[in-house]
Amino acid sequence: MANIPSDPKKRKSREVILPNKLREKVGGMPGKLGSIDPDIISRAEKKVEEISKSYTESASDELAELQEAFVQCSGAEGDAQAPYIRKINRLVHELRGQGSSFGYPLLTEFATFLFDFTDGLKTASKPQLEIIKAHIDTMQIVVIQKINGDGGTVGQQLKQTLKVAIERYSKKS
Repeated sequence: MANIPSDPKKRKSREVILPNKLREKVGGMPGKLGSIDPDIISRAEKKVEEISKSYTESASDELAELQEAFVQCSGAEGDAQAPYIRKINRLVHELRGQGSSFGYPLLTEFATFLFDFTDGLKTASKPQLEIIKAHIDTMQIVVIQKINGDGGTVGQQLKQTLKVAIERYSKKS
């Protein structure tokens, strides 16, 4: 182990100050705060709003792909389920990342539950498949009925229904 002097003045070192690239990008300089052009922010917000309007279409497409992966997983046995479970996990990863961004935090919440449930799963028993199905069905309801925000009473009912399904099928696994 190197013998490092305890007195900082006796150490052979030098201070390296690296440029702050992020600050430079938003116009900041040492001692001066940067800012982002309000016009750029406005254009970005409008673009997000445009994408949000069509988000349910793309979410529906991803849910259809998710449903197909589930059907394939249900028809497979043992290790043959692994690629379908990975696909389910990848698809819900996408859904959970986008849901809240476009006004569907419930979708993000349910996708996160399913992502966590399938993460590292290689095979799925019948009860585990039922839990996966319950999540997919719940997410489809959120998208089809366009339940945005926290969903209010309907959102709470969906959470409770999913919780009951998880508890029921978890006892069977």
